[in-house]
Amino acid sequence: AHQAQFDPKENFLLEIISLALDTNADIRSTL
Repeated sequence: AHQAQFDPKENFLLEIISLALDTNADIRSTL
């Protein structure tokens, strides 16, 4: 869930991290 109190730059970093984790999980589940 997105938190409105995050500033845009911090939220952007969180989006990148969560996307990377999701991609990593997808790759591991495929192997």
